[in-house]
Amino acid sequence: MQRPDWMQSRYLAGGAAVRMRVQGEPVALAYTGDLKQFGTHIPQALAQRLAALGTGRRLAWLEMGEHLVLSVLADGAVEALNAALRLGPRSSCHWAWVDALAPEAAGAPPPAAAAD
Repeated sequence: MQRPDWMQSRYLAGGAAVRMRVQGEPVALAYTGDLKQFGTHIPQALAQRLAALGTGRRLAWLEMGEHLVLSVLADGAVEALNAALRLGPRSSCHWAWVDALAPEAAGAPPPAAAAD
């Protein structure tokens, strides 16, 4: 089965090359981590490209332990959601801007929670 153009990947020795599009603009990523789980590198590459386009919308996620809900939200929405729902880094879940976080390898322990 042929993969769509926006989802093309090529396996490399010790990694993969991934090509995607954000708002029609190409995003290329050379990933050398674990191929079974991509960690956060791919969503962060997409989030950084979307933020750089200056559309007023950014990629956010609701982190719930090992599960994530991804959404494209308007600037300020993450802060408003967390405030309205009283969520923070020590909560069982909270919203975060994906482009503002450092990439994590799959299976890596989460960073220590910051003080609220």
